[in-house]
Amino acid sequence: MNSEISFIKSIKFKLAIWYSTLLFIFSIGFVFILNIIAVKYIENQPAFPQPVGMFRRGAIVREITETERLLLHEARMKDLENFRELSFYSIIPIVLLSFVGGYVIADRNLSPLEKLNAEMRRRNVGDLSTSIEFKDRGDEISELMNSFNAMSERIHRTFESQKEFVENVSHEIKTPLAIIQANLDSALEDKKISRDELEDILNESKKSVKTMNHLTEDLLLLSVLQHDIAKEKVSIKDILDSCASDVKKIANGFEININSNGKDVMVYGNSMLLSRAISNILENAVKYSGGRIITVKVGSSDQKDVVISIADDGVGIPKEQRKKIFERFYRLDKGRSRKEGGRGLGLAITSEIIKNHGGSIKVVDSEKGAEFEIRLESA
Repeated sequence: MNSEISFIKSIKFKLAIWYSTLLFIFSIGFVFILNIIAVKYIENQPAFPQPVGMFRRGAIVREITETERLLLHEARMKDLENFRELSFYSIIPIVLLSFVGGYVIADRNLSPLEKLNAEMRRRNVGDLSTSIEFKDRGDEISELMNSFNAMSERIHRTFESQKEFVENVSHEIKTPLAIIQANLDSALEDKKISRDELEDILNESKKSVKTMNHLTEDLLLLSVLQHDIAKEKVSIKDILDSCASDVKKIANGFEININSNGKDVMVYGNSMLLSRAISNILENAVKYSGGRIITVKVGSSDQKDVVISIADDGVGIPKEQRKKIFERFYRLDKGRSRKEGGRGLGLAITSEIIKNHGGSIKVVDSEKGAEFEIRLESA
C-alpha cells in the first residue's frame, strides 16, 4: 500500500499525468476543429464537372440532381460519423502511450534526484567530503547536484574546523587547569608550606587564570564577529595613532613609524575592533619579528580602497605559512609563543575583524621582514 501511495505521489507520476492531460486537452481541441471543418465541407453543395472532348483542357460543370445530392450527402454523413468515431477512439491509445512515454522520460531525467535522495539518506558526518558522481547535462538537476556537492564539502570543512577548534581549545585550557590543580594539591598537602611558597603558588595560579580569561575573551570575540557589528565613519589616522601609542608601552626600544601622507582617510567600521586588529599585528611584530623598526603606511588602490601596510624589519614569514597564520591557534614558533603568552588567536581575530568590515588581509612579499596588507572600503 505504501509503495502504491509513493508511486502516486511521485514527481514522475505527476509529470506523466500532467503531460497526458495536456495532450488529451489538445487532442480534443484538435478533433473538435477537424469536425467543424468536416461539417462545413459537407454542407457545401457539390457540382460534377462533365468533360467535353478528349483534348479539351476546360470542362463544363453541371448541377447534380436531387437524387445524386441526397446520395452524396448520405455518403458524406457516413464518412463524418466514421471519422468522428476514429478520431475520438484514437485519443485513448494516444493518451495512454503519452502517459507511458512521459513516465519513462521523467524517470530517465529524474534519476539523478533519486540518487541524490539515496545519498542523503545514507551519508553521515564521516563521508561528507565525497562528491556524488553524475553526468552533468547543464540543466537544473545538474545544477542542484553541483550545489549539493558544494554544500556537502562546506559542511565537511565546517565539521572539521569545529573538531579542530574543540581540540585546540581543550588543549589550551588543559595546561592552565593542570597548573592550577597541581598548585592547589601542593598547597593542601604540604602542611608546613611557608608564606612565600604559598604566595608563589597563588601567583602562578593567578597567571593561569588570567590566561584562561584572555582565551575566553578571545573566543567570545570570535563568536561575536560571526554577526554584524555596529559601524560608523571612523578615522584610520586616529586608529593608527592610538594603536602605536598603546604598543609603544611594550615596544622596548621598537621604532614605530606611521606615514599617512598627511591624509586622514575615513572608513565605515568599528573603531574598537579595528584598533584591536591593527594592535594584534603591531604586538606580534614587537614580540616575535626579531626586528627593531615597524613602518605603517596608508594609501589607496585603483578601486579607491584604503590600503594599510604594516611592515617590520625582522625575520619575516615563510611563504608556505603565510595563509596558515590566520588560522585559529596556529603558531609559527609554538615554544616561543607560549613563552610570550601567545595563544595563536591574535591574527585569527584580526582576519575575522577585517572580513567583518568587508575587507581583506594578507602577507605580501617584502625585501626584509614581514609585511601585512589590509584593504578596507573607504567611506
